Amino acid sequence: MGGSLKDELRRHAYERCRHFFLYLFYYRALLAKLNAPPYSLGLKPQDLLYVNATHQIDEGYRSTDTDYYAFDAKDANIIDKSCAACGRMDAAHFCNLGIDAGMRSKLAAIASKDKVVFCFYECLKTICGNTRLLPQRVNIGPDKCIDRFHGELATAIIKSGKPPLSSAHLKEYLQGAAKVFAEYSDTQQKKGNLGIVACVEAYCECYKHDGDDLWSMLYGNYISECSISLYQLSAGDFITL
Repeated sequence: MGGSLKDELRRHAYERCRHFFLYLFYYRALLAKLNAPPYSLGLKPQDLLYVNATHQIDEGYRSTDTDYYAFDAKDANIIDKSCAACGRMDAAHFCNLGIDAGMRSKLAAIASKDKVVFCFYECLKTICGNTRLLPQRVNIGPDKCIDRFHGELATAIIKSGKPPLSSAHLKEYLQGAAKVFAEYSDTQQKKGNLGIVACVEAYCECYKHDGDDLWSMLYGNYISECSISLYQLSAGDFITL
């Protein structure tokens, strides 16, 4: 939280990617469990998906205190300022994906009686709701690009039926996010919003350099979550992720 905007946006991009793939893990696990006996709900791949945030942890703030700075979209040096010292801050979602409203009451009812469904559902809600504080101008600007990208890529991966985490999917994420930002950056450059362009470049440092670390982190996350899930499953109660 206390770092420069430049460094924090790179970390934010990293966490956005990690949360995206964790969302897919819990989504797939929950769907598989609900489609297996004894529930056998026959849910289609997209039936739990909602392409927008449905949960939120934390909230932003607005301050007129002179110790806080006003975000100047045209100042290329804005990224050297403290990420936490902007006067208008939003609680920006890492994932910006949610759970279909029509399914939530049914999920809650099943989760109240099934510890595995409860675990998957609660973890999915947490991933959906996790946020971090960012300057409002960043949250409603560059971060919106990744919100839309998450919705499109999550829909495609879920519909494909393929395992959520693969080197191909991670590569698709990193290259896709960079492409989305390249187009957005060109538009902002033409408007003279050099501060926003600098923010975009900070995000892209993650996509250029952090892929190997993300793969290791996500691989470890998946192994850990699978171990916890298998511990909770009853004998003979197997699901395919």
